[in-house]
Amino acid sequence: MALSLKKLSIICQKYGMENLAGSDGLNKNVRWIHTVEDKDILEFLRGGELVFTTGIVLKNNGYFDFVHTASALIDKKAAGWVINIGPYIKKIPDELIDFCNKNKFPLFTLPWKEKLVDITYDLTHIIMENDEKVSSLSKNFSNVIYRNGDLSRSIEDLEREGFMSNAIYKVLYIDPLLDKGLQTDYKLKINSCLKHFILADGDKAIVVVSSFNTYDIDDIISQISSYYDDLGIKFRIGLSNEQKGIDYLDRLYKQAKIACEYSHDYDMHITEYKDTGLYQVICNIEDENILSNYSNLLLKDIKDYDAKNGTNYLEIIELYILKDGSVNDVAQELNVHRNTINYRLKFIKDYFNINMSIESLSRIYLAIIIDKVKGR
Repeated sequence: MALSLKKLSIICQKYGMENLAGSDGLNKNVRWIHTVEDKDILEFLRGGELVFTTGIVLKNNGYFDFVHTASALIDKKAAGWVINIGPYIKKIPDELIDFCNKNKFPLFTLPWKEKLVDITYDLTHIIMENDEKVSSLSKNFSNVIYRNGDLSRSIEDLEREGFMSNAIYKVLYIDPLLDKGLQTDYKLKINSCLKHFILADGDKAIVVVSSFNTYDIDDIISQISSYYDDLGIKFRIGLSNEQKGIDYLDRLYKQAKIACEYSHDYDMHITEYKDTGLYQVICNIEDENILSNYSNLLLKDIKDYDAKNGTNYLEIIELYILKDGSVNDVAQELNVHRNTINYRLKFIKDYFNINMSIESLSRIYLAIIIDKVKGR
């Protein structure tokens, strides 16, 4: 849903704007336009701008460092660079073309006869129209996902934008693993090149894909990975099932979120809802008291003991279950001797009166899962 540089460049062909280099970077998104004639102006860029340069600064000092400016624009995450060919800049240096191709940074030329004010006016209008469209889509998708407002009206509006009510949908829930220090300075803007709709959920992102736009999940995940890798941010993804009908998006959202939480609890990168096992059952039980009472009945004594004495008996039980009763594997995981694990398991059995049978351990494991899912 973001406005790509490729789309804008096609629109600007009527003004004689030509792509001279960096065509591999045309999938970048444009959030605004800006004129840069001096290196000091670069500090005002925020990323995603299509930058225009007439070269008027050459009128006074006769020198312009093209490659250095291109490098600075890349550092500022500019979408691309348009250079006016005319009285100040008569030819694009070959070294600039080579640099932009090497760095996949889109470089364009624009004939001097075209009025820059007309072009910037048109582009500004197009960007603002797209922003209004995205804002409207965000509101309507939010209404459907969170069951707010006039659902029928929102679904009708989405259908007019091509998101048909009888299409097949899938939702991805993305959790960037941001440090607390970054939380205050960094606001997530996932302006990826995806052609599917992306909705912010705090610092998380919800991607809605539909059969209206043919999609390949592996390709989408690859694009998302590239986006976050470029930012140096680790992330987890939860994927919902596929479901026909846009009015099921609220359920698909919950599925994707559950899958993402599963990824977090088990230190996985990507998880599909169908693979979350007991999480599906627990998260679809509406009576919170039933779950809390069950979990407290089996785990409260151990949790209280661990909290009071600084022990990790609950962790040992969970690992013992997950490692299929292998004392050696538990010892290796905790980096202790196997005799230490044997001693602690015996203490757990005797002190907490826990029967280490399959049935008993299954009940405890269910309580542990409930505690994780409901304890957030």
